[in-house]
Amino acid sequence: LGTLRAGWRILGIRSTAPATFGAASATMSLGVVGTTAKYMGLTDIAAALSADGAHTDALFHGEVLATDIELIGTIAGAGAGAGVAGTLKVIVRYSRD
Repeated sequence: LGTLRAGWRILGIRSTAPATFGAASATMSLGVVGTTAKYMGLTDIAAALSADGAHTDALFHGEVLATDIELIGTIAGAGAGAGVAGTLKVIVRYSRD
């Protein structure tokens, strides 16, 4: 989804998608390679999505990145990759320390 730069402090992540985006029982998570749900755990995308991630200490709220990371989205579950239509928006709020 994009590179988050060293020195950025993650303040929040918001994802939005239309009802047509995911197939029945499909889920999505946001994270990094090796920890795919680091910033947002499995979230149902079979219906219209408006989800927040990274707003708790468990999801690394306020973390200052020591190195550049690649933010990835992982779609899984029954029907994953089938029937996906529309645009997923991922908005990362951050400050630079």
